[in-house]
Amino acid sequence: MNGANSAPASMDVGAAGNLRPNCMKKDACDSRGPGRCRRCAHIETMKRPEVRAKISASQKARLADPLVRARHAETARANLAPHRASSGRKRTLRMIGHIPEAYRDEYRRLVNTKKLTSAEARAVIEAEMQAEGKREVARNAAAMREKHQRDLASRY
Repeated sequence: MNGANSAPASMDVGAAGNLRPNCMKKDACDSRGPGRCRRCAHIETMKRPEVRAKISASQKARLADPLVRARHAETARANLAPHRASSGRKRTLRMIGHIPEAYRDEYRRLVNTKKLTSAEARAVIEAEMQAEGKREVARNAAAMREKHQRDLASRY
């Protein structure tokens, strides 16, 4: 109990104030009281072979009905579609997130069709972006000159 970092034994209950000694992740469990939290109790229950066998038999009997099996398959397909779309978007961001969306199709064409390396394709895209920026600046300057000429012409 000497030193600034020591705490009394009554306060030694973990980072989350856990009082559940049987939980597998004592510091992560924020439940109070004796026994296990729901998560840990469920994990321990699922480790018992007789419980797993009972659940398996029940599920097999339930899926023996063709209507239930068809409904289950339809639900699984419906739930999978958004997940696949989300996974595709995440993969695109991870793989070519550094390329602006307007240039991604061109980047893919360069890498897949023209067989450029990703570094070469990126350099081509960056050069195209710089050229597009310069063209935009030139367009804006020309538009401003035209507007100025119109304003001068419309004066009395």
